Amino acid sequence: MKLKLTLILPLVLAVSGVYGQTTLTLNTAIETVLKNNYGIQISKNNAQIAANNHTIGNAGFTPQINFVANGTIGNNNINQRFTNGTEIVKNGVGSSNYGTGITVDWVLFNGLRAHYLYKQLGVVQSFNETQLKSDINNTVGDVMSAYFNVLREQQTLTNLDSNLAIFTERLKIADTRFTIGSAAKTDMLQAKIDLNEQKSLIIRQKGAVMIAKAQLNQILAKDDNQDFTVEEITPELDSLNYDSLRKALYQNNIDIMVLNRNVDIAAYNTKIARSAISPTVLLGSQYNFARSSSQGRL
Repeated sequence: MKLKLTLILPLVLAVSGVYGQTTLTLNTAIETVLKNNYGIQISKNNAQIAANNHTIGNAGFTPQINFVANGTIGNNNINQRFTNGTEIVKNGVGSSNYGTGITVDWVLFNGLRAHYLYKQLGVVQSFNETQLKSDINNTVGDVMSAYFNVLREQQTLTNLDSNLAIFTERLKIADTRFTIGSAAKTDMLQAKIDLNEQKSLIIRQKGAVMIAKAQLNQILAKDDNQDFTVEEITPELDSLNYDSLRKALYQNNIDIMVLNRNVDIAAYNTKIARSAISPTVLLGSQYNFARSSSQGRL
């Protein structure tokens, strides 16, 4: 137990005063985590990347155009001797070679691969958007759970503080009765033991409140070093019906939607793989230009 308190103490000290003794509302906590949570930021970026990738170009509907250009420049020294006695000696003979080329390839048919790939890119976009909603829901759920945990610990501490006055008064009565001789000393000692136990419970509960606040602060990704309290609220639950809950589970549950998107992506992977056995019709065009020159003449 001492080791556990030693590990948690730095977190407790780190959050003493996150909000300067102000009251942290649940809406503020949710807004903070949506702004600071790195997992949500990553999910937003992934959703944006998937949206950018959902184009006909990435699916393969558009032609591919390749352009190539090259060039070389040379400076040579010539020293030639022929059998008839003729000798040619030239220094600094320049030469140049240039070339360009452009090719256009357009796949007219490849077993509907481009069609399936474009559909799959749309499903991937929907998957990432749904995953973002799932991450937001799970993160907000974690914040609400931690928030109400702090509230529960605070209310427990309030109740213990209220009981402390009762135990204090009980000790006074027991001490008075012992003094006037109407009660045994054991009653007074038992009342004192109960009061000390209540004080001990209060000390432990204060630690539980600080730990709960530290856990909430960690989820909120706050690096402040100020204490705070949470708003005293009581959640209101509508009347629950099993059949309506079961129907809503399959229609609106984000995690089930994510799984369905994975199934759709796998189905398109199968169609794309099968399209490889189909013939491919390709329309191509190519143009090349080359030029070579030399300053020297033999």
